[in-house]
Amino acid sequence: MVAWVNVCKPKSKGGLGLHSIPALIYGFNCALILRFSNLDYPLAAWITAKYGNPWQSPSRLVSPLWKTICTTAEEAKVNFSFVDNAVKWKGLNKYNFSNFMEGFYYSFADCQWANSVWHRKSVLRYSVFGWLALVGGLKTAVELSRRNIQVDLECVFCHNAPESISHLFFYCNFSHSILCNLIPAASSILLRPNIHQLFDWIAECPTYNEQTKCFYYLITCCVIYSVWRERWGSFVLNCGCSVIVLLGCVGLEGISVHLHLLAVVGCSLGLGNLCFGITGWNALLSSLKTFVYNRIHVAAALVGCSLGPGFWLCGLECFCSVS
Repeated sequence: MVAWVNVCKPKSKGGLGLHSIPALIYGFNCALILRFSNLDYPLAAWITAKYGNPWQSPSRLVSPLWKTICTTAEEAKVNFSFVDNAVKWKGLNKYNFSNFMEGFYYSFADCQWANSVWHRKSVLRYSVFGWLALVGGLKTAVELSRRNIQVDLECVFCHNAPESISHLFFYCNFSHSILCNLIPAASSILLRPNIHQLFDWIAECPTYNEQTKCFYYLITCCVIYSVWRERWGSFVLNCGCSVIVLLGCVGLEGISVHLHLLAVVGCSLGLGNLCFGITGWNALLSSLKTFVYNRIHVAAALVGCSLGPGFWLCGLECFCSVS
């Protein structure tokens, strides 16, 4: 669903951070040009004597490798500088392969939402699904229909609109209710946001510090992952109701909702093989009742991912308020 040209780009440019074959060739040729231009050894002297300067037009009889080197030298001409009879990369005394990659992708447009998906607290398992949703890589009914694949366009959750990425995240009543319970402040947005608008709202909120913003970015990607997983189970695998479906069926008020939210976060969002029982959360809420007079609003997020043989807990945050 996503072209390789969009995948093989830096994360700051909207890709996954993989280098394309042309980018690798570009970096290899730049390193080769700097080596045989600055180092005095027999192979460099032989190349210079046989082919001359890489910035000269190559003849038709030269090897294909030298032609690619000449092409790269012309493309990267602005990055090379001649200082003290030496060729340097942007005037740097020390350089590495990442500098060449920056030069190759310099003309690519920056991605505005890259820091929202790939923040310093991001979890690959969830951020990848957030990235797929933003670049149109999820196989929604609308996207499949555009590719002449006959499917039912109706949303499997609300049955009120065609299933597109914008509808699933977060125009749909189902996904929007989950979002508003995990991020209560999102319910104050005048119109239901899509992913871009939600990220902009989080980034521009003056009351959130950097840690809170990263936490909400992570929660958003977790919701995208869980909603898409539930959609896939309901639409394709014809599975029974999961915990997220139970959240959509119960009322959105009272402590019972918060128990389902905690179940969603602890079970459906996944913590490897680590299991959190609802009994433990009942004890937690019972202890909180002694300090709260009327009712408790709890928004919690527990996100885990596998790191080798073990598991680690990425985030835990509880917001409690007394009305």
